[in-house]
Amino acid sequence: MPGPFPREFREDVVAVARSRKSGVTIKQIATDFGISEATLRNWLRQADVEEGNRPGQTAAEAAEARELKKRIRLLEQENEVLRRAAAYLSQANLKPGPPVFDDHVKPVLRADAPNRLWLTAITEHCTKEGTLYCCAIKDACSGRIVGYSISDRMTAKLAVDAVRNAVTRRGDITGCILHADRGSQFPSRAMARELRRHDMIGSMSSIGAAGNNAAMESLWSLLQTNLLNQQRWATAHELRLAIVVLIERKYHRQRAQDTLDGLTPIELEAKLTEPLTLTA
Repeated sequence: MPGPFPREFREDVVAVARSRKSGVTIKQIATDFGISEATLRNWLRQADVEEGNRPGQTAAEAAEARELKKRIRLLEQENEVLRRAAAYLSQANLKPGPPVFDDHVKPVLRADAPNRLWLTAITEHCTKEGTLYCCAIKDACSGRIVGYSISDRMTAKLAVDAVRNAVTRRGDITGCILHADRGSQFPSRAMARELRRHDMIGSMSSIGAAGNNAAMESLWSLLQTNLLNQQRWATAHELRLAIVVLIERKYHRQRAQDTLDGLTPIELEAKLTEPLTLTA
């Protein structure tokens, strides 16, 4: 079962709701992002608490309470961690570089069920403030963007955060293949650890292959046509909100795709899960 929504997604939805134009309702924003109106109103109230505009326990205070409970356990583990690290570093000839994953999907970048193969790539977009980078993860079966992360820095953390957000939304994805191009953000130790943590399999395109970028082209071309070609964006914040609205509203729920038999990603996933719902 899917877990809670990732923080980056919640913050983006709250920002979109707060900046909505006159006549756009909270209910419409919630529908565009696939959540209930009550959920969005709860997020807005919690955001007010975080900013000191409403009484209540902030997320930081709740996290601090949980952290205190963990501290003793972490201290008990420290000696064992240090012992293992010393043993690891003592191996004179051990000088590993970043991991490079084999290509587990060539030449077919499709799957017959959700959460079996995810495709990921990073694109960059210019604003007057500077460059904004978007790492998106696409389900190869439904075409849905299952996770994303947006930042003004193209680092390994950008790719790892996108994976974490996707896993948070999709739940158990044991055995899922994450296929990427050969950008340096993907063959990193941080990414390898994240994939092991979720029992996922890393995969990278062969040298010179462009299939992964082509598979992501439907999203990138939509961004280019509907956002980047329309105006010069003044701030990274404005462009960020425009990107997440486009993904959740237009790409997921309004744009039928030929590769999905004329359905949208949301419609196809509903169709694929319908038999399970009827037999439950």
